[in-house]
Amino acid sequence: MTRSAPNLKAIVCFVAVMTALCAGAALLTVWQIGVDDDPFSCGYNATQEFSSENYVDDPKPGKVTRLRGDPLHNAAANPIADDDFYLARNYPAGFNNLTTNLPVAFSEPDSACERAFTSGDKANRVHFFLNTSQTNAQSRSRLTFELIWGGYWYNLLAQSSEGFAQHDMQVRFKGAGASVLLLAKTFNRDTRFSIDFPATNVLASAGPNTIELIRTGPNIANISYWVQFDFVKLEVDTNALADADGDGLPRWWEEDNHLSHTNAADAASDADGDGLTALQEDNGGVNSTDPNKADTDGDGLNDGAEFAAGSNPNLMDTDGDGQTDGEEANGMPPSNPLLVDSDGDGVKDWDEIVLGSDPYRANSVHAPQPFNNGSGIVTGTNFGDYAAFVEQMRGGPISPQPARKKPCNDEVYERK
Repeated sequence: MTRSAPNLKAIVCFVAVMTALCAGAALLTVWQIGVDDDPFSCGYNATQEFSSENYVDDPKPGKVTRLRGDPLHNAAANPIADDDFYLARNYPAGFNNLTTNLPVAFSEPDSACERAFTSGDKANRVHFFLNTSQTNAQSRSRLTFELIWGGYWYNLLAQSSEGFAQHDMQVRFKGAGASVLLLAKTFNRDTRFSIDFPATNVLASAGPNTIELIRTGPNIANISYWVQFDFVKLEVDTNALADADGDGLPRWWEEDNHLSHTNAADAASDADGDGLTALQEDNGGVNSTDPNKADTDGDGLNDGAEFAAGSNPNLMDTDGDGQTDGEEANGMPPSNPLLVDSDGDGVKDWDEIVLGSDPYRANSVHAPQPFNNGSGIVTGTNFGDYAAFVEQMRGGPISPQPARKKPCNDEVYERK
């Protein structure tokens, strides 16, 4: 029997494909504006490379601050900073309201970027090109930026207030389709933001794209707000979403969590003993948890229990009632981490703990009381715990228990 020779071309192609899939790519910086300054360094001045804001919402498409060597550089009439920042490339008419093609020989300098978002100067837009490898179905991007030194000014009093103030921020990506919301957050302290997103989720263009950072509020009459930024950076991992071993886990997630992207068996592992496999912890990229940490958010309730209960394993206080999910689920008495008022008696769970009543029993410390209208006619019944709460607010007989400190989270991390 004659044996045919192996198809060397097919073997070479197969090896090349497997090598590409198994090769560990990494996040590579596409662009960065500003320096990621160390706040503990001597002479820390996070915004020194930028220009002062002009307190105006500059209209699109903006102008380009050009460097020497640019054929269009005009030292006598070089535009100053505005709300549009262009990285080097040739931008076509129609992009960002351009009426003609816009050649940009060199990326604008950091000084062409305004240092702050204010009540009257709300946005910065960064324009840049991506290539086909950066926008393929396996590509994943990370946008990182840091907002610092917030405050506000009372216009009528002509004086500033103390403190950072509250600020509402949005981040949007505009690629080949409609603008996509990447982030909408309220913050009140120096905060570093990190947003991860697949290229396909934002319809990233193998061509020109825009990332827009916008301060959306609050906007109160006669109060002026500001918040400054240290830097902003975009990185791309071109094969982050590849699954070379076919275990359902993307390569970047396996590498980040000390798993192997060449061993499919580790998808069934439970390294932290929380009752969830690595595949379940990834959860298809939706609200993923740390497969090496049993309690990802540190709220006293492990990830397996949080998934079973339906609470958020990445948020210490899912229902926002002032108690951690662990305090609610494991309390004596317990309460529901998904409900602000577990027993529906009109008293929030936190207030019931302070009151000393049972957040799972509406009449735990007091008999139900009739509810009278203004004419003295009984029109209903109040739950006993609600009646006790009202008595306490009026200086009644029940002494409140010492309050516990509310949990808080300092860092913002988004995964899309």
